[in-house]
Amino acid sequence: MSRPLLITIGVSHYCEKARWALDRAGIAFDEEAHAPMAHWAFTLPRTRTKTVPILLAGDEKLTDSRDILRFCDRDLPDDQRLYPSSAEMRDEVTALSARFDDELGPATRRFAYAHLVDEPALFVRVVTQGVSGPEVAIVDALGRGMRAIMRRGFRLGPGVADRMFTRITSIFDDVGAKLQSGRRYIAGDRFSAADLTFASLAGPILQAGKDLSSFPRAYADRAEALRSTVAGRHAVRLSLEERHTSVRPSH
Repeated sequence: MSRPLLITIGVSHYCEKARWALDRAGIAFDEEAHAPMAHWAFTLPRTRTKTVPILLAGDEKLTDSRDILRFCDRDLPDDQRLYPSSAEMRDEVTALSARFDDELGPATRRFAYAHLVDEPALFVRVVTQGVSGPEVAIVDALGRGMRAIMRRGFRLGPGVADRMFTRITSIFDDVGAKLQSGRRYIAGDRFSAADLTFASLAGPILQAGKDLSSFPRAYADRAEALRSTVAGRHAVRLSLEERHTSVRPSH
């Protein structure tokens, strides 16, 4: 049986969420990474959808990061699953993860793009992460048009970065309140889908472990401010300490 194929936008934080879950579960997979918009040529013929991540595993076609996390949980022991077996804890983890998916992810993406669309060289470098040479050349040649499309598509008008930062800060405050008592994880006493989802989707603004000197000053200042919060330190710790931990050998 061939290895699962993960189709991604290389820079996407939702795709990073899927990668993290697959790596953690020890599921060996191949990745096909594309640039934003260019990825449509590869997703539409396969699943008739424009969104990523997409996981093709045997006869299964999973087109949502939440479904991919549940796929990764199937064969794990109860004490290693991202969704706890306890109904009460599972409901809490599911609700928290849904909020991060529906609110945090879109806000951090719009915050990042609101800055990047005005930085041509940085835009190309960021959106071509993990992408093959030919697509890098396409983005380099068509970057101005791509940035204009993103500006319209994501409604990146004046004040958007400020509004997104306010939304992000509110979510960070709520997560910080859950962690104030010294808990190591957002829900319960072990790593769950809530932690993985939060850390992944906070990625575009926190840029954990990365030098921020090449980013616009306003971007870097806000990233540093959030890194210093309780929730920010939690996400950075998870990204640096937990990201490459597997709960079982690759198979």
